[in-house]
Amino acid sequence: VNSVGRYNLVYYVTDAAGNEAVKVTRVVYVKDTIAPTATVEYSETVLTNQNVVVTLTASEPVTLDSSVTGWSTTDNITFIKEYEENIATPETVEFTDTVGLEGSVTVNVNNIDKTANARIGNVSYTNALDAIAAAQPGETVTLMSNVDITSTISLNKGITIDGGNNTLNSNGITPFEITTLEAVTIKNLKITGANNGISINGIGYNVNVENTTITATGRGINISNSITNSDSKLDVKNSTIQKVENGKTSSDYDYDTVYIAGSNYNNSRGISLGKYSGTNQVNIKDTTIQGFYYSINAITADFTGMTVNVDGCNLKGRAGLNIWSSNGEYNVTNTNIRGINNATGTYEAFGDVVINSGANNNTFNIEDCYMDNYYNEAGQNNPNAKQYMILISGDDNTINLTNDTFVDSDTDKTGGAIALGASGIDLTINAEGGSYPEY
Repeated sequence: VNSVGRYNLVYYVTDAAGNEAVKVTRVVYVKDTIAPTATVEYSETVLTNQNVVVTLTASEPVTLDSSVTGWSTTDNITFIKEYEENIATPETVEFTDTVGLEGSVTVNVNNIDKTANARIGNVSYTNALDAIAAAQPGETVTLMSNVDITSTISLNKGITIDGGNNTLNSNGITPFEITTLEAVTIKNLKITGANNGISINGIGYNVNVENTTITATGRGINISNSITNSDSKLDVKNSTIQKVENGKTSSDYDYDTVYIAGSNYNNSRGISLGKYSGTNQVNIKDTTIQGFYYSINAITADFTGMTVNVDGCNLKGRAGLNIWSSNGEYNVTNTNIRGINNATGTYEAFGDVVINSGANNNTFNIEDCYMDNYYNEAGQNNPNAKQYMILISGDDNTINLTNDTFVDSDTDKTGGAIALGASGIDLTINAEGGSYPEY
């Protein structure tokens, strides 16, 4: 018998002739001789400016010693206590099980700093900008609260800024300017009130943006046209880059770009790709870019050796992909692109993907994508406001379409799948599977 309790044991014997002995009954008590134990878990184990919640879990039901205060429980197994400040010395929490056996566990809370706004490891800083300035290459600055800035933060060294899901309020300026070839990571951050969210300058870069929301009036990420270093790379994943201006909200993005008279809407870009030299790569994955005139824009430049990969994204704007450059490779997979034509000018034909005049010798591999368009009342009343899926004015481009779905939402005017913006254009199109109206 292995369980604690009182047991009646009855036993007897029988001989070979079948004669039975008198039955004997014995009372056996199995006692608990194993002292209770407990484990302790902390809501935060690194430096924090928040309270720390400690969870004590006992191996069996116990009663805490009367000298122990501040703990709550509903089952006498799990106990919880919230610490608002550090304790001077480790606390010993003693407890007793139902049969009087005793146990104990040590609780130590020494990682609370209510004045901290940022940290590098377990070193706290009351000013987040001081932490960024003090960080050495390879170190991580973690924001511990929301931050307001009034001047641009220059990142001229390879560090990581972990926003800790806090907000960086930019007050109308560009919060980050990156000028180093060393790896810079910005993650878990909400950037609000920015002109340009991240400006990448210098001769090259190695930038990773992850799980970050950038809300800007100008450009979300802007790469300058002075890049000359080979092997530069930009990775953007699990992020949202959006334009907000003059009261526009996220509810507008399915049906409208930020198109407001007097604003700089036509200069707005979600990600603007600058000049490149050598082998470079831009990877945009599982990211939403919305509200800008162009979601992704490539400036007039020679993109020989340049590869742009867009996978699992949502692009909503005047154009999802607007290309001025030549000799680049664009791989777009598992991505939704919505072109929004709400302009009222005399000629307003445009496209979800636009290959402009002078954008020559590019290769576009578009696979498993969904493209549609939207017209608001202004667009519907403008006979020239056609929105094509792909509008091509550049020469000698190759477009490979695989298992895509093109949906022309214009019921009054035919936009269609693909259109040429000029005569005499040499173009190669290969289509396999999918649905391409009027192709």
